[in-house]
Amino acid sequence: MAERRISILLLLQRQRAWLAGIPLVIALIAGTLALVQSQRQQTFQTEGVETEARILNTRERVRRTTSSDGSPRRERSYFADYEFESADGTTHQGEERVTASFYRNTNRGDTVPIRYMPDNPDQVSLDPSYQGGLIRALVIVTLIALGVSGYVIPRYWRRTAAMLRAAREGAARQAKVQDYLPSRARIGDEPASWRLHWRDETGAEGESLNQGRMWLMAHARVGDTITVMVDPVSEQAFWERDLYAM
Repeated sequence: MAERRISILLLLQRQRAWLAGIPLVIALIAGTLALVQSQRQQTFQTEGVETEARILNTRERVRRTTSSDGSPRRERSYFADYEFESADGTTHQGEERVTASFYRNTNRGDTVPIRYMPDNPDQVSLDPSYQGGLIRALVIVTLIALGVSGYVIPRYWRRTAAMLRAAREGAARQAKVQDYLPSRARIGDEPASWRLHWRDETGAEGESLNQGRMWLMAHARVGDTITVMVDPVSEQAFWERDLYAM
């Protein structure tokens, strides 16, 4: 057994540890967008020219979507058409997304404050509350993604360390395959992956890493005897095929 090759990269690959990078990517994207939006809002406050705009129209857009459980739902968004005159006397018109509160409290023909960039009057800030809400939402997404990463990454690290100890220092046990357990994640109506479920010679039970069902059946059928390695520290058992390059 000692001659069998073991690799940290192989263990991480078999655990699909790249999944831990997804929340980090989400945090990076959401955090960057929050920073950009915050800087944009600050720029309008410090460099923007404030004037008054006339509301030409307000409207609500409803997009019908389907939730993960198949139930229909509606996503609502609100927009306002505006018109204002810049310092050089030029009239500018455009459309901006606004909050539900702005939509409910503003009517056609109303006059509202607006800020525009002097070097590009087409860039405006009509409803600062919308931008503020967008920044808060992005910050929340960033914090949640970082929290998920802070939970998932140490778990991968601890399990990888336990697998290394089991492969290098662990005791071998014989175990009998009980069945195959489906993962919670699904692709269509089928489980995305499966795990081998065993009971070893001491009566302890364990599960393998996620694999395709056909791959598991090719290497260990229900009732077969397999070898598992036990981590001397955590006492976790791992199937030898999850540990070694075979």
